[in-house]
Amino acid sequence: MKKALTLLMSVLLIISCNSPSEKTSKAELKTQTSAVDKRLYGKWVQPIPGQEENKQGFELNDNQTAHSININTMEYEKWLSSKDTLFIWGHTTGVRETSSFVDTLLIKKLSDSQLVISRLGNIEGDQEIYQKTK
Repeated sequence: MKKALTLLMSVLLIISCNSPSEKTSKAELKTQTSAVDKRLYGKWVQPIPGQEENKQGFELNDNQTAHSININTMEYEKWLSSKDTLFIWGHTTGVRETSSFVDTLLIKKLSDSQLVISRLGNIEGDQEIYQKTK
């Protein structure tokens, strides 16, 4: 009985000692993610190929909703970022078969005015450059 009680106390002591560092790690991760997320908020556009005077892109809102800009067949719904990856959920519209999708985008560069991404699975060096607009 005494050994069981000692073992139980030891386990509880180890668990309680590890908890603050786990909370700290989660808090640090949330702070890092928040810093990236805030730079991602806003409208990101690029020229439409063949119609360079027109722009297309997406808007990422602080409430994690997303909207497509000047893309008639896709409607973005929500987004999430994790480290160097941006996930945007949406669905197709105006086509015979509608479908849902998740765009998985690797963030190559992020500043207050420019976002450089590559789509997961694309050829190395195949990047898209977006400019932040109002």
